[in-house]
Amino acid sequence: MNSLTINRANPAYRACGPHGALFGYRRWITSSSDRWSTVQTIPRPLIRRLQRRAAAGRADGLRSVPETTEDGSDLVRLQRFGSRFVGAGLIGYALAMAPGTIAYAHLTAAWWAPVSIILVVVPAGTMIVASFRPRFDRATALAVFVATAYLATILLWFVAWDHDVPDAVSGWPVWVVQLTGATSLVWAVALRFRMAVVHLVVVTVVAQTANQLGSRGHVEVLLYLNSVLTVGLAGVFLAIALVAVRTAMTLDATRTEARQSAAEAAAAVARESERGRYDALIHDTVIASLLAIRAGRPEERLMRQACATLDELDRWHRGDEDDPTVLVATEALRRIRATATAIDDEVLVEIAVPDGAMEIPADVVQAVTSALGEALRNSVGHAGPGADRVVGGWLGVDDLQVAVVDDGVGFEVDSVGVRRLGIDQGIRRRMEAVGGTATVSSSVGLGTAVVLGWQRS
Repeated sequence: MNSLTINRANPAYRACGPHGALFGYRRWITSSSDRWSTVQTIPRPLIRRLQRRAAAGRADGLRSVPETTEDGSDLVRLQRFGSRFVGAGLIGYALAMAPGTIAYAHLTAAWWAPVSIILVVVPAGTMIVASFRPRFDRATALAVFVATAYLATILLWFVAWDHDVPDAVSGWPVWVVQLTGATSLVWAVALRFRMAVVHLVVVTVVAQTANQLGSRGHVEVLLYLNSVLTVGLAGVFLAIALVAVRTAMTLDATRTEARQSAAEAAAAVARESERGRYDALIHDTVIASLLAIRAGRPEERLMRQACATLDELDRWHRGDEDDPTVLVATEALRRIRATATAIDDEVLVEIAVPDGAMEIPADVVQAVTSALGEALRNSVGHAGPGADRVVGGWLGVDDLQVAVVDDGVGFEVDSVGVRRLGIDQGIRRRMEAVGGTATVSSSVGLGTAVVLGWQRS
């Protein structure tokens, strides 16, 4: 079955305006009884409407989990914290080693000491500043900057060294030798753990070589065993960082999966709800109007019903959602009265609205008017030609009740299938969807009463 399309070239449309087109729909829907099967196709604008509602988390009270940007993930928060931790450590160590740097400044050209401090402090400060930016998306570039600057600091020492050695060694002639582990962690912040290991091994060997030359004037192979210890200790911190990163990634994946599951559940509820509302709309308005058409000129009442039907179809086709979320009692009464008189202009409507009546949710009013319309159409079509109808009830402070009563031929309620779309979908389920109730009572020869109720929870 194709989705509903209004053919504006239809003669009925030209003759009666947009409301006359309903009389040209007999070929679109065919049904021999009220047991009309569920519509299987929903127009594309309604599908887009469902998607917008699901994305906004408004699927019948189900809220989807709010969408989180990449910078809001646990992994990015961990990277930000790691950048600040490593950056602050490098700057702090540079300040702490300032006395030693000055003490061994005579071993190198005068420019190396200030340049080495700049090459350590500036990249570290850049990491800290970058961690406060709205988006943390330059982690790899920062790692390259810090690691390259640190390696350049050590290599420049070989250029600046004057081949002199101190008489007595206290501390480290090349002060940056203790930063190999810290500078390797910047690669962990960038999630480049293989590069972290490579960087750690390379800079540890180069730094150890520079420190041996600065303290002894030559290289002793056995002293490189200290490098193995340095790599091992730094490797522990890299392993901790790896575990922390994997934990953060697991948390992010779990959150994303939960968010997607919630969004899918909300979309499924929205689709099911919208399909049910669409089914009821077609049954209550389109099919009801088509079945009421007889040979000859249509009744004035049927013309008004057809006009209202096409207005409603146009509104659904456009996806309009401008109705208020709550209605005052007087507006609810106006809508109930308009619905009743549009179906039967002789029906008596007596609904009490006491002082201080509550505001009623718009979806409740919509459910009541739709169920009321279905009940009235059933009465007009089946109660008999001489039946009188009345709509009564009240819109109270905490509840409402609306009843449709006729003195027609009546029927045996048990003899009507529970899956009959008009009563089941059009009345009972429609009220249940908003937390209300619907009771249908009837006896042969004694008329029928349909009572709709809702109470604020």
